[in-house]
Amino acid sequence: MLPLVKIKEIANNFQIESIKREIAIAQRYSARSGTEQYIDVVVLGQFKSGKSSLINSLINEDILPVGVVPVTSIITRLQYYTEEKAQVQFLDGSSINISTKQIENFISESKNSKNIKRVEVVDLFLPKLEKFGKIRIIDTPGIGSFFKHNSDVAIQWLPEIGLALLAISVERPLSEDDILLLKDVKRYTSEIKIILTKTDLLSSNQLKEVMEYIKNSLSQAELNPAEQDLEILPYSTIKDVDKNRNQLTEKVFSPLKENFSRSFENIFRHKIYSIIQSCLSYLEVGFKSSYKTEKERERLKDAVIDEHLKFQIIKNELDIISQSYKDKNRESVSSVVMSFLKENRNKLENDFQKEYDSWQGNLFKVSRKFEQWLENKLKEELFKSGEKAILQLDDYVRSIQNHFHLFASSFAERLNRNVEKVMGIKLNNIELQAEVEKIKQPDISVSYSFDIHIDLLWFLFPMFIFKGMFKKFFQKKIPYEVEKNLNRLTSDIAENISKVIERNRQIVSKYIYNELLTIENVVKSQKNESAKYEKAIEEISKLKD
Repeated sequence: MLPLVKIKEIANNFQIESIKREIAIAQRYSARSGTEQYIDVVVLGQFKSGKSSLINSLINEDILPVGVVPVTSIITRLQYYTEEKAQVQFLDGSSINISTKQIENFISESKNSKNIKRVEVVDLFLPKLEKFGKIRIIDTPGIGSFFKHNSDVAIQWLPEIGLALLAISVERPLSEDDILLLKDVKRYTSEIKIILTKTDLLSSNQLKEVMEYIKNSLSQAELNPAEQDLEILPYSTIKDVDKNRNQLTEKVFSPLKENFSRSFENIFRHKIYSIIQSCLSYLEVGFKSSYKTEKERERLKDAVIDEHLKFQIIKNELDIISQSYKDKNRESVSSVVMSFLKENRNKLENDFQKEYDSWQGNLFKVSRKFEQWLENKLKEELFKSGEKAILQLDDYVRSIQNHFHLFASSFAERLNRNVEKVMGIKLNNIELQAEVEKIKQPDISVSYSFDIHIDLLWFLFPMFIFKGMFKKFFQKKIPYEVEKNLNRLTSDIAENISKVIERNRQIVSKYIYNELLTIENVVKSQKNESAKYEKAIEEISKLKD
C-alpha cells in the first residue's frame, strides 16, 4: 500500500491530474485481502467472438446465455463457493439473491435492454469452480460493436484485469479493434493469452494459416507474440473439447492457482510500474522547467501548448466533428434501415394471404385477430431487419469512434512531440480509453384497424359477404405499418448513435483537458520548487526499482 500512498501524495502535491484515475483503481486492487484477494481472469473480445460459450465450455456447464446476436450486456463474475447461488448488485448499491437459472433476466440484452434494471454486476458462486481456487472468471460485453452496456463497462473494466483472455473468432481473426484492445490491456497486465475460438470451422491447414496470420499481424503492430508472451491457444466448444479445456487450464489457471501470491503481487507490480512511468515523465518536465525564469517558463508553456493545442480551439474542433456526424446521422441510418422496406412488406403480405382465410368470427373479432397477427409479425420481421441494419451500421459507428480516438491520439502525439522538442523529455502519458454506447431495438407499435365506433357496428357487415372486401382493406394497411415502424427503428438507432457521438466528444474533451491541465501545472513550477521535484523523482524512482 505504501507505494500507492506515496504516488498519490506526489500526484496531489504536483497536480498531476492525468494519473489519478489509475491510482484509485490500483488502490482498490491492493486493498483486496483474505477472502477478497482474488485474481480476475477477464475474458474480452469483439461481440460474437464466443466469450460466453468459451466460459461455459471451460466450466463444463451451460450457465451463461449465448446466441447468434450479441447477448451479454452486463459484467458477470464467476467464482468458487460451497453452494450454488447468484447475486445481483445494482447501481444504487442494493443487491438481491437469485437462482443461477434467473441470471439471463439481468445480464442478457433481450431481458434487460439498455440495462433498464440498473444492474452493476452479477456474481455467480459455483461449487464446481473449486479447482480454480481464488481465481474469478469475468465475462464481459462485446467490444468493438455498439451492442453493449451504455456505460461501456467492458472498456472500463480494463484496469481491473489480473490476466486477460482475448477471444478472437476464426471468422474474423485479429481486427484493428483487437490490436487497439491488446495495447490498452498491456497497460494493466503483462499476463495476456489469445484464445482463437470456433476452430472447428477450419481444417488443420486453415487453422495453421490463421494462426500464422495473427502472429504476423501482431509483429507488424509491434506486439511480437514471442517476445511479449502473447501465446495463441486454439479452442473449440464442439471438437476436442476436453483437450482444449485441459490445455487452457494447464496454460492459464493452474499456474495462477499454484503460484497465487506471487501472481497477485506481479500483477499489482505491473499496474504500479505503469503509473510510475507516467508520473516520472511529468515530474521530469516540472523539474526541468523549475530552473527557468518566469518569462522562460511562460515561453516554455506556449511552446509546448502551441496554438494548435489550446483547449478552446480543440473544444471547437471537437464540437464541429460532433455536429458534422449528428447532421448526417439520420440520413446514414435511414439509407440502411429503409433498404429492408420491400423485403418486410412482401413477407408480411404473402403471409397474410396464406392466413387470412382461416380467420373466423365477426368484423370485431377478425379486426382484433388482424391487429394481433400484424403486431407479432412486425415484431418478428422488424427485429430481424433491425439486427441486420445494426450490423451493417457497425462500420459506420466504428468509424465515428475511430475518428474521435484518432483525434485524441493526434493530440497526444503533438503534445509529446512538443514536450520532447522543447524539453527533451518523452512523456509516458495516459492513453485515451475510447467508449461507445449500445444500440437497442425499438418497441413495435401497431395502429387499430378501424375506429372503435365502426367495430361496434360489426353486425351491419356479414362476413360471408364482406370478408373479401375487408381482406383488401387489411392488406392495404400492411405497407403503411411496415414503413411506419421502419421509420421508428431509424429514429431509435439514429438517436442512440447521436448518444455515441456525444459520449465520445465528452470523453475526448475531458481527456485532453486533464492532459493540458497536468502539463500547465508542472511547467509553471517555480525555481524554489526544483528541490521538491528532485526529491519526488528520487522517491518515485526508488519505487520503480
